[in-house]
Amino acid sequence: MSYWNEVKDLLKKGTDIAVENIRQGAETAADKTKEATIAAKGKAKIFLKHRELLEVFADMGELLYNNTKNSSPENNVQFFTNPDYLALVKKADEITAECTVIAKESGIDEKEFSHRK
Repeated sequence: MSYWNEVKDLLKKGTDIAVENIRQGAETAADKTKEATIAAKGKAKIFLKHRELLEVFADMGELLYNNTKNSSPENNVQFFTNPDYLALVKKADEITAECTVIAKESGIDEKEFSHRK
């Protein structure tokens, strides 16, 4: 084999290796991008669920205020058996559970969100 044939073979091998490395790098970047996209979508969904949760908490506060502002302390204790209050608690628990599911599906640490602090 002549010198130029050896150079040509080495260049071809080097090019093949470079192309393979570029392909692997592109695949890795695509995988990382997909993971980041899934996490971002999950965080967006959780953000919206937290807004729903804040609305439920506001409704609970309004209900508590309206039911206890002019009542006796004995009646205030009974508030926590109020069906409207219990329905809001159930709704808050459901939203929290949905956030947990979304976090698990998206690979997000659920401790990152305020409902788990």
